[in-house]
Amino acid sequence: MAMSASNYIKSNAVCIRRILNTLLLFFCSLGPACGQHADQQTRDSVCLFIALQTSGASEINEINNRVLCFSYEDKYGKTPALPVKISDWRKQPVVNFTLDKTYGYNAYSVALNDLSGNWEQEKIYRLEAKNETGRTFGFNFKLVDPPEEWTPVSAIISNAIDVRCDETEKSRVEYYGQVSGGKPPYQVTWYVFGHPDKAGLLYSPSSARLEREGDVPMITVTEPLDYYVMLNVIDACGSEKDSMVHVTCDEQNPGKLNVFFEPVNPERPRGKRPAEL
Repeated sequence: MAMSASNYIKSNAVCIRRILNTLLLFFCSLGPACGQHADQQTRDSVCLFIALQTSGASEINEINNRVLCFSYEDKYGKTPALPVKISDWRKQPVVNFTLDKTYGYNAYSVALNDLSGNWEQEKIYRLEAKNETGRTFGFNFKLVDPPEEWTPVSAIISNAIDVRCDETEKSRVEYYGQVSGGKPPYQVTWYVFGHPDKAGLLYSPSSARLEREGDVPMITVTEPLDYYVMLNVIDACGSEKDSMVHVTCDEQNPGKLNVFFEPVNPERPRGKRPAEL
């Protein structure tokens, strides 16, 4: 029995998600903190670490769950402790404490509410740690409220270059995407499916990483019309959004072509008129 596009997506979801989860962990090691997430299990298990020794001097990391997650690479291993201090934007000391460390990579998760100090929202703080040689490393952070909506927003924009309604002839169409909302960086992937009654992808998935909101790298599809294009977006917090269009052609009058790019629900590509997202 032929496999529909929706079933094809589901049958490959586990494999694709494992790959994307691996990429998400990579993002988490580089990006700012996500904080709260719609999924409780993800929220409790994901902590996005700030690299203490490579954080930008002017960068301000937004913390919305009052948990500081950072890493430190111990290159000497001469002492078992890492002295840490946090100061406010006026450079006044707020709290001092000591963390255990060992030679090599050290990861810390410090709940600010467990430390003494009067923490204020939207105020800039600086955390600094000093190693055995007296060298100081640090990063800036401020406490912010979690956004009301984590889910990223994606959109597909088409540009028909050469259109032919004959199902035996190929048309050439460019597809652009835009991503906003959620928490960057984003993992974006294009999928191009044939007719729902035909299993398989017309092209290998095309993926890219976006550091910030904006345009998605273009793809060009050269196929007979009547296919589906889907843009999958996963942000740094694991929130996911799919946008999908059904591309068809209708030659109502000789010499006059109408190309339809109808938004459809990725879970239900079948139907006389696809459901709008």
